[in-house]
Amino acid sequence: MLIAEALRLLRTRRGLTQAAAAKPQEAPDFRTLSHWETRHKTPSLKLLDRYLQSLGFDFCDLQEALDLAEGRAPKQVREELKGLRGQVTDHEERLLRLEVGGNGDEEVVRNE
Repeated sequence: MLIAEALRLLRTRRGLTQAAAAKPQEAPDFRTLSHWETRHKTPSLKLLDRYLQSLGFDFCDLQEALDLAEGRAPKQVREELKGLRGQVTDHEERLLRLEVGGNGDEEVVRNE
């Protein structure tokens, strides 16, 4: 399940351990976080929203983390690449995709 990888990515982006992420009052306890990040349980939307807020994130940030976990460039980067079409070479475009966590082989809609 990619949600586990995405949640781990967001937590580590804040530089937090599971124990530290579980300390705010609105955050789930350590055991719950561990279950989410090890794919033993899936959070409800309500709990997920509270947890994301406790980390200073929202569902848009979660979608970006899911994209990265799937090896896709986040939507904002894909849009920027489309806008740069014609200004960068195919090689530069592939390097940009690699920088944001993709494998560089994703298909990009070309404006031609």
